[in-house]
Amino acid sequence: MRRIGLGVLVSFFIATSIIAQNNRTAVSISGSDAAACTVPDPCRTFAVALSKTNANGEVVALTSGGYGPFIIDRAATIVAAPGIYAALVATSGADAIHVNAGAAARVVIRGLHLYGLGTGNAGISVTESSGEVNVENCVIDGFLGFGGAVGYGIIASLNVRVSDTTIRHCGGGIKIENVSPTFVRATINRVEVKDIAPNHGIWAGTNANVTVRDSVVSNCSSGSGFVANSGQLNIENSLATDNSQFGVDAENNGTVRVSNTMATHNGTGFGNFATFISWGNNKVQGNSTNTSGTITLVSQD
Repeated sequence: MRRIGLGVLVSFFIATSIIAQNNRTAVSISGSDAAACTVPDPCRTFAVALSKTNANGEVVALTSGGYGPFIIDRAATIVAAPGIYAALVATSGADAIHVNAGAAARVVIRGLHLYGLGTGNAGISVTESSGEVNVENCVIDGFLGFGGAVGYGIIASLNVRVSDTTIRHCGGGIKIENVSPTFVRATINRVEVKDIAPNHGIWAGTNANVTVRDSVVSNCSSGSGFVANSGQLNIENSLATDNSQFGVDAENNGTVRVSNTMATHNGTGFGNFATFISWGNNKVQGNSTNTSGTITLVSQD
């Protein structure tokens, strides 16, 4: 009986250890996808490590180097360890990271460098299933699209939060839109979107409510910086500069609300073909045309 009890106790601790390991998995450029994906025994790719991670667990990149694109199919945090350069390169017409995690799933993507090499579809695509996706401290570069389709840094039809992130050299910056009747929400904080063509920097489309703060959109060489097209776009303390069309634009029944923001060196600073509300504390100077359409001023509360 004593031996049986001791055996059961050992088995219990082994099983508990395995479960605990699966709450945090790891990848390394020297790892193997045949490994346990633990920190002492890391896998090589995020895709395999994630498959061995419990829902709401964490996958950590331990070493600098290149990792392949993958699908996030569960609630999880995907993160590069401090000081680690973890890069993903998308294949032609594909996403670097595609999120299909489940309707209530919370996903965090932190500290990754995503590259499209001119033919990638999206740095991060959130178009199937999730509760909320948080993109933090990432660099997204070179998603221009493939086969005539425009590529995007981030494209989402579900709730997202983006902070401390740079998006550059993409067909479009951040596009939030949901063609179903359900409203989706996005918050964008301390984000730089630059060198975009042919589309726009930050786009609030159908059924989207997007709030932007402390962000910059520059050099949309054939498009606009901030656009509310059928959606709602709230902008605070931001900059639109060197965009060929509009710095900030409301069109197609969209609504823009803007405060403490500068638009300069654009084709047109502020443009309104729908609803454009200003708190009167913005700076719109140095554009080819400073304003077009009716800008509705409201008082400070």
